[in-house]
Formats: sequence, structure tokens, C-alpha cells
Amino acid sequence: MIPLLLLLNTIPAVEWYAQGVAQRNDRDAAQAAFLQAARSATDEQVAGIPDSGLALLRARSYFLAGDLAQSIAAYHAGLANDPHDDDLREGLREARQQVVYPDSGMLRAECRLADKLGISHQIRDKLTYQVIAMACFLVGWLVLARAWITRGRVWWVLGASLIIVSGTMLLFRWRDDRQFAWQMIRPVVVVAELGTVLYAGNSPDYPRVFREDLPLGVELTIVSERGRWLMVKTAGGTVGWLPRAQIVSVDR
Repeated sequence: MIPLLLLLNTIPAVEWYAQGVAQRNDRDAAQAAFLQAARSATDEQVAGIPDSGLALLRARSYFLAGDLAQSIAAYHAGLANDPHDDDLREGLREARQQVVYPDSGMLRAECRLADKLGISHQIRDKLTYQVIAMACFLVGWLVLARAWITRGRVWWVLGASLIIVSGTMLLFRWRDDRQFAWQMIRPVVVVAELGTVLYAGNSPDYPRVFREDLPLGVELTIVSERGRWLMVKTAGGTVGWLPRAQIVSVDR
């Protein structure tokens, strides 16, 4: 969802986005407007508007324009600057779900990103998670106060347990946020063309790594570069080469 503060602004990107929404019954016209919104948002710098908001507008506009690869790359770029933004995270998950993998086979196993959420990220809204943790902390101290008055052993154990749970929750959130942030700073490229082949070397003369073409929108990590070719690694660790012209690089 695009932040209300951004939608109330009159920058060209927002106007193009609004035009796309208004023309949603005309698919071609709507996608053209969303594409213009995405391109405009790339160059916008607006006082009072956070970079994460513009990144979300750009990524969402590309998504609605039907450009899945650019959308995923834009989400990555936004999360590289603000890895804790819940709207960007959720948007990236939504975009990843649109990548079409084979029903079975090695390519599916090697390229499909498992949406493994950390323990703390099972509750995706950060504020909700923090409220629960702080509630446990406060209730724990109230219980300890009762234990002090009543000298009841059960109250001591319950109060201490709630405070430990609160601290553990905050520790898990910190760890999971750090891990996610590390994932977002890796050099990533996104497959942008149908028919993209992963080769064993930096030339079409080398054998294919997979029988199938790489699906549009697949994310790969850059290992090295050689001229117009990139050595990349899949989510499963398989290494291969593909032409630079068939990918979208994430703008950090």
C-alpha cells in the first residue's frame, strides 16, 4: 500500500499513479500510466517524503505496469536503504509470488527462494510485535510487584518468565532484522527476459546448466563479471553464466 503522505503529494509520479488507478478498466492505458509513474519516481526527491516511500511507489508502479523484474529490483533497492520497512518487505513477497517456476525439477529446487521468515518475522507488523513484547515486560513487572506483596512463589516464577519472554522476543527481532538486512546488501540481479539461459561458461557455446530457461523475475547473486557476461549463483548455490543484457541490476 502506498503511504497516504505520498499520495497527498502532487509530484508527477503520484499523478501518473493516480491516473493509472483511474484507468484500471483499460489495461493498456493503466499499465502505460503506471510505467510513467515508476520512471518519474526514480528521479523524484521530495522534502518530507522518505526514500522508502518513493521506493515503494516505484516498485508498486512497476508491478502494476506488468514489469515484474523491475518491480523486484526496485523493492531490493528500497530495502537496501531501509531493510526494516514492512511495506517494502510485504511488497517484495507479493512480487516473488508472481514468478512462475516449473512444477518440478532441478531448476525449481535451485532457483526458488524459500520465504523463510525468522521467528520474530512471523508477526510481520513490527509495531504489533513490539507492543506484544512490551506488554509482556510490563505485565511481568506487575506480577512481580504482586509477588512481593503476597510472597507467592508462583507469582515470582510467572513474573520472571514474562520478563524473560519479553527480552527474548526483542533479541529475536534484532537478530532476524540483522539477517534480513544482510540479505538485502548482497549484489543481486533479476532475470528480465523470457528465454534467459544459464550457461556453464561465459558463452552460448557452453552447455546449459538447466534444461529449462530461467523464469522471469528470478533473483540471482553476482559472483563475478567478465565483459558482457555475469557469473551468478542461484538460491540453491548453483553457479553459472548469463548475458548482462538479460538482467536488471539492483540500484544500491
